[in-house]
Amino acid sequence: MESTPTSNIQHIRYRRFTALWKGTLCLLFIILCILLLWFIYDGLSSKLETLYYSVAAVLGIWFIGPLCLMFGARFIKQPPVLLSWNDEAILCGKRHIRWDQIRKIELSSYHFSKWILSSSPMIVLFLNDGTRHHVATDHLLSKKDRDQAINLLQQTLRDKHPREDEYTSSL
Repeated sequence: MESTPTSNIQHIRYRRFTALWKGTLCLLFIILCILLLWFIYDGLSSKLETLYYSVAAVLGIWFIGPLCLMFGARFIKQPPVLLSWNDEAILCGKRHIRWDQIRKIELSSYHFSKWILSSSPMIVLFLNDGTRHHVATDHLLSKKDRDQAINLLQQTLRDKHPREDEYTSSL
């Protein structure tokens, strides 16, 4: 977390190096999957190995391919910021959500998408109108960094708009 003194904008940043090494590992795994497909194409595998290699390659690309693209996109993103906020609003990309529109802030639990792809933990902004806004962390923050970010956002929300109802939830 970083604060710029002149504009009072705070950021939740990730390390670009984290996106680089995770993206590189994913890319190496995809290359391995393509190598398995090449063994099948070149006839270097038996019939049983062909079945095994093809299933392993397709599942590997299915599960790891989206992660590789996500880490690559986060690596080239300028600046490496997941979320920003100032005294008036939270800045989520191009969307500005005023503090008085937010009811509570939580960290979403881990779950699988309907296509059985791993989804990253997300910061969830529960708005007063009953809607939610999700900010994906894309596996770029450590558990400690995520917890610190959530606690800081929840504390900022309590400071901006103290109410009797509960803003925080157990993580």
